[in-house]
Amino acid sequence: MGTPLDPIHAKQRLRFHQRKVLDFMLDALGLPYAKDKAYRATRLLEMEHHAPALLSEVRGLRLRVAQLENELKPNEAELDALERTIDSRIAGERERRLDDI
Repeated sequence: MGTPLDPIHAKQRLRFHQRKVLDFMLDALGLPYAKDKAYRATRLLEMEHHAPALLSEVRGLRLRVAQLENELKPNEAELDALERTIDSRIAGERERRLDDI
């Protein structure tokens, strides 16, 4: 084998690392291991085509989560306006009761 600085050795290390990463991803997704280079290349192309769609779906889901969080936690201006409305209604009701006495 070559020295660590040898370009051929570096390419072999890179291929080995890529294979380990691919095996990890396949295992994490519950997909079968690639049987040969052609099958592996086909699976890799499939994943490359699915990745942008999945990323787009994740962005859409994150946007929807942000919208739902905003619905659950209204911003400060909305809360202040709601508190002023409630306070004015309470004050109006108190004045009406004082006038009735």
